[in-house]
Amino acid sequence: MQVIFRTNAPECGSSARQSAALFDQRLVRARCPRSCLALAKCTALLMVAVLVAVYTTAWMRLFWRPERLLVLAAGMCTGALIYGGIGIVLAAVLRSEPAGMVLAIMISSIDLVLQNPLINPDADSAVVRFLPAYGAVQTSVAAGGLQVVPTSCLLLGAGWAVGMAALGMAASAVRTRTRRSRTVQETPTDIEQAVRVP
Repeated sequence: MQVIFRTNAPECGSSARQSAALFDQRLVRARCPRSCLALAKCTALLMVAVLVAVYTTAWMRLFWRPERLLVLAAGMCTGALIYGGIGIVLAAVLRSEPAGMVLAIMISSIDLVLQNPLINPDADSAVVRFLPAYGAVQTSVAAGGLQVVPTSCLLLGAGWAVGMAALGMAASAVRTRTRRSRTVQETPTDIEQAVRVP
């Protein structure tokens, strides 16, 4: 097993996302399976989404009494998973951190503004149902005043979350692929080429 030491000296001017991408590439070169990296990212995403859901549900409980608190928490967790998956995709595809932040803010703003009936008179159109956070928003709204569990909205949100996470993992796998498939033992160094050992 190889030990990998991470130094920040050559990466002083790079962002945290670029450092993470370089570190992922180092792990892949050290023969860490990509499936382990994907599992670690998905586990971290799930843990953060659950924490965000608990946090937002607790704050909303202070100011509002929803009919079904667990459905509200499920809607919040689904929304966090969706936008976390979108964040994984953007981190794997974009090269600069500010561009990713601006794009994430724009995606979430457009997504939520189009669903707001006060701003958009066509908020109940068929097109709006294809937006990423539609299922999470409908689940959270239904938790406020209905006694039913909106399973179709939860499944729609879960589909978006799984799809975005899978797309992000695929983009991350493409980003961390190694260009050469030869191992270290097969590639001779300059000294080995210059000096023949009998």
